[in-house]
Amino acid sequence: MTPESLTSTESALELAHRAFGEGNLKAARGFLAAALQMHPEHAELAVALGHLKLQSGGVEEALEEYRKAARINPQLAAAHAACALAYQWLGYSQQAEVAAERALSINPMESVALNVRARQQLDAQSMEAARQTCEQIFSRRLDAWKDFTCE
Repeated sequence: MTPESLTSTESALELAHRAFGEGNLKAARGFLAAALQMHPEHAELAVALGHLKLQSGGVEEALEEYRKAARINPQLAAAHAACALAYQWLGYSQQAEVAAERALSINPMESVALNVRARQQLDAQSMEAARQTCEQIFSRRLDAWKDFTCE
């Protein structure tokens, strides 16, 4: 089945999930893009498509999807947090900070935004602030330390 022949969002999501599980990121992206075309108001689909583009190494392409998701649903903390991460990876620290703070204003325990904040605090040598942010991260999930690097 191809993305063009899809008749429902559910089948597109199921096929995207299957393709992703098989390691076929290109097909998964195609199915998610088709689902988003069927439902352009679905911000979570744009975030998921952004994640696939990010996983394929397309940070700027992912950022476009994340920004689209934030426009569709300005109250979706995950969209702003994903923007923050992409901005951080692209070296746009100011935009990353703004996006992370926006995400945290919606959901104070948004883990991606907290990680971006901690990374920025560490880069700025603000060790006490970074320690406090890390405590927030670790209080959310006891095994969060496995995901965190201080390089």
